[in-house]
Amino acid sequence: MYVHNGIDVDSVPFVEQSTDSLAFLGKVRRSKKGADTAVAVARRTGRTLKLMGGRKLSIPQSWLPWQRRVQALGVLGGEQKLAVLGEASALLFPIRWEEPFGLVLIEAMACGTPVIAFDRGAVSEIVENGVTGFVVKDFKGMCDAVERIDEIDRAVCRRHVEARFSIKRTADGVMDCYRRAIAGEQW
Repeated sequence: MYVHNGIDVDSVPFVEQSTDSLAFLGKVRRSKKGADTAVAVARRTGRTLKLMGGRKLSIPQSWLPWQRRVQALGVLGGEQKLAVLGEASALLFPIRWEEPFGLVLIEAMACGTPVIAFDRGAVSEIVENGVTGFVVKDFKGMCDAVERIDEIDRAVCRRHVEARFSIKRTADGVMDCYRRAIAGEQW
């Protein structure tokens, strides 16, 4: 028995039209998040990567090797984070570990931004392959998916989050668990 995380979808702006840029959001210095892979994908596909994360430094470019296609934005939150996610053509999620959820996935899709992610952890439970993004096995698959990202309908991404990952659905799921436990059900 489990309940997925949820977000307040109404507080996330939907962006109908994207730019050509890609986005990455995660701890840049943690190799298991795959920021280096996201940079390599941007380089290979000729896209700009807007990289969010890392440490709070006054000059984010100082902690990333200089890359022509990378805009190191540092740590962003709230409206700034959602604006970058929303304008991206895709969120890259090249994780190297079995991440149990990945809240950034549903934040991006709520903005209308499809996700291209490695098939690790809970990714395949969150991203519907070919519908809300692409679940891929490796670097080549991620690069190929970038070239196909226009096949994904941004409005479908938003509706997917509204239906499966709203905060109301999460709260209802938790309350259902409590009711079942109170009634004596054991897991």
